[in-house]
Amino acid sequence: KQLIHLGCPEEKLHHIKYGVDVNQFVPAEAKREQQFISCGRFVDKKSPQTTIEAFSKLLQKYPDTKLVMVGDGPLLADCAQLVESLGIVNNVDFKGVLSQDEIIPLLQVSTAFVQHSVKSKNNDSEGTPLSIIEAAMCGLPVISTNHAGIPEVIEHEFNGLLGDQNDTDAMTSNMIRLIENPGLVDKMGRSSRDRISKKYSLEQYIQQLTGILESCISG
Repeated sequence: KQLIHLGCPEEKLHHIKYGVDVNQFVPAEAKREQQFISCGRFVDKKSPQTTIEAFSKLLQKYPDTKLVMVGDGPLLADCAQLVESLGIVNNVDFKGVLSQDEIIPLLQVSTAFVQHSVKSKNNDSEGTPLSIIEAAMCGLPVISTNHAGIPEVIEHEFNGLLGDQNDTDAMTSNMIRLIENPGLVDKMGRSSRDRISKKYSLEQYIQQLTGILESCISG
């Protein structure tokens, strides 16, 4: 829609859903921990501060819950200061930059993936976050926002829970709901894996992209 608005002819646009390796990102049989995880750069459009603020409210009811945050970026120092000011240093684990092989085991034992994506002040926004697709492929429910391409991947009440941008209370409520309903976590996790396997596999992505390239070559 943005490209059309900027003047790109619609007939030149192709929407291809990129994918991930269904054999690499897999659920585990390990017991889930009372832990949420987020993976991504610490930048405005991912609003990591909002995730931390929502999580801190959760701790008032479930003080033993953990939040694992993977990644680096310009807002990391600010987020570390926020965690310290909220008095939740023992509950939030900043992992820094990790490889996929290091991230997958963390996904597999977490209750859910969390990311509070927003449109930033300079109008930067997400496309469809790859980290959300990877988490869903690992069988995690996703707690996020009705932003950009996220609702295409995560259907509210089916394989995750979505709230409005900048609605901290909604995110807190969604996290509490999953903590209190392990059966719902398992159900949404299975739905995530099934949905992503069918629509966002790497094999499908390569086939679609190859088809477009071949059609261009043939004229």
